[in-house]
Amino acid sequence: MPDPIELVELAIAQRERGTMHPSMDSYDGAMAQTWGGPPPRWYPAALEQWPSRFAAAAGRRALVTGGTGGIGFYVAKLLCRVGLTVILPSRPDLSHEAASAAAAISAAVPDAAVVVPEVPLDLGSFASVRAFGAHMRASGSAPIDTLVLNAGRGGSSSGANAASVDGAEVCALQTASLEPTRSPSGVRDLRLGR
Repeated sequence: MPDPIELVELAIAQRERGTMHPSMDSYDGAMAQTWGGPPPRWYPAALEQWPSRFAAAAGRRALVTGGTGGIGFYVAKLLCRVGLTVILPSRPDLSHEAASAAAAISAAVPDAAVVVPEVPLDLGSFASVRAFGAHMRASGSAPIDTLVLNAGRGGSSSGANAASVDGAEVCALQTASLEPTRSPSGVRDLRLGR
């Protein structure tokens, strides 16, 4: 059964129209109030403890899909706190969303290294994934060490998996497109990882 139209419209308003965004001072509380559940309980402790616990990861690069809000945003912020450079792609026509999330991360983690590539990434399109990969290679950026594949929706008991414009399941498309060793032959040339 698909998500109720009211929830879909609310999620769209929050993301595309900025009615709830990580740049808000009360983002944690707003997330909990709107979507249910308590505010993050263990997250503040992880922000304090993980930099020393995972010090060996400092300096690595992580691509975080879906990092402009929700769980992906929290992961991106934590990775920056640990010392990783986080690549935070924007969705097509929503570069303001990624820029605002990057600013919110930088405000919370003053020495954060957040990169918002010029070329957007639409995980619902193999053509977009290829263009993003080509841009990353052409920009001369260092290889990506870690993938956090967080974008996509569906798959719960209340909603079917989202399908891409190419007819693939969006979550499967991410994995196939961004992990060269597991990708279809037409996408192996992405070579984003080490």
